[in-house]
Amino acid sequence: MHATLSQRLHLARILTPQQSQTEAAGLKQRPSLPPYMFHAALPDAVVQRFEDRTAYIARRFNIYPLPCGGCMAVATLQSDGLQLRTAVPLLDRTTHAWLEHLIAAGELTWLLEIEELRQTAQFVARCDIPDPAELRRVVAQASPLRRVELAGALEFQCAALLEPLAIESCLPAFQVTEAHVGLVVPDIAQMVADDSH
Repeated sequence: MHATLSQRLHLARILTPQQSQTEAAGLKQRPSLPPYMFHAALPDAVVQRFEDRTAYIARRFNIYPLPCGGCMAVATLQSDGLQLRTAVPLLDRTTHAWLEHLIAAGELTWLLEIEELRQTAQFVARCDIPDPAELRRVVAQASPLRRVELAGALEFQCAALLEPLAIESCLPAFQVTEAHVGLVVPDIAQMVADDSH
């Protein structure tokens, strides 16, 4: 039985270097955490699919234009027919700093809270950006953000991303049958917007 739409949409955030240090200090094993990473809470059944040692975990990184202006990055992890898609509207200083960290480090990190168990799982995936200059150019040249349309645009994009076939399978042997979306909500106070459009 597949999870309902509301059970597959999760709020996510990007931890800044200070938040990462605080999070690491609170974990039992005191792992070495990167300065920027995704943080979200997911059901145990979903996290277990990515912890399965027999499963091959694939990943993908895409940039999409937002209809209200700006760009959205989507970092995807896939295990068999399940995709975890983390949607990052590149609209504030934190998300731009995260993107620069990704370009420099060449890897993505997820720190996932397991809702039922009060435990944490960490996943790291290589994500080399082949042409950082082009990526920066695309993000910088995105049309100015119309803030008044932001909420509707994010709702539309999330609804689209929740469709299993919205992002093609990263594993040719498997069709995507279930998608979970972690949405990083932009920090309005950090955004530079053009509301005149």
